[in-house]
Amino acid sequence: MAMFTKLKDESLKWQTMIDLAVTTGMRRGKLLAIDINKHIHFKKINSLEVGYIDVKQSLAYVNGKPIFKDVKTKKSERTITLTNETIPLLKEQINEVKKTKEQLGDDWEGNDRLLLFPQWNGKPMYFTSPTTWLRRFLKKNDLKHIPFHYLRHSMATYMLSKGRSLKEIQERLGHADIRTTANIYTHYLKELDFESAQTFSELKNKT
Repeated sequence: MAMFTKLKDESLKWQTMIDLAVTTGMRRGKLLAIDINKHIHFKKINSLEVGYIDVKQSLAYVNGKPIFKDVKTKKSERTITLTNETIPLLKEQINEVKKTKEQLGDDWEGNDRLLLFPQWNGKPMYFTSPTTWLRRFLKKNDLKHIPFHYLRHSMATYMLSKGRSLKEIQERLGHADIRTTANIYTHYLKELDFESAQTFSELKNKT
């Protein structure tokens, strides 16, 4: 994916956010609500370090003020396992935020939250900032424009292309009903079915 190659030249914050958006399928508001102390966990399993993010809240703005809301449904409240490659990047971003907080001292305005993606002073990032940044990043690098929300779809279509089930994708995306997942990706499923049919055609022609 050309976007990831270009991302290496960007700041750590945006590298981490885009990586999480694609690999976890989390929506923008949920990414902006991740609290380092409450929602991120690491543990060892057979000497391998595994990382998790608990999806419990979403950030929204009401009358220009940030509001942290609980997720809408029980299905939306979930724990997502991180990819092995994401963990070092995430840890680096965590350390960067903690270092900034320490340096700012009394000027830190994050209150009792330690957000993974705050503004420079600890306050919640403005809701449209990721969208604006992505648009400028894609334009700067001559990449096709996609809305921020489509990063979530990239995760789902990639999983489908690798043969993962709709049930797995439903769980990762947090859809309450698997029919929602199926309806969204019907077109892509038809493409995969067509490719499967061509595989059998190739097999017959070789015999």
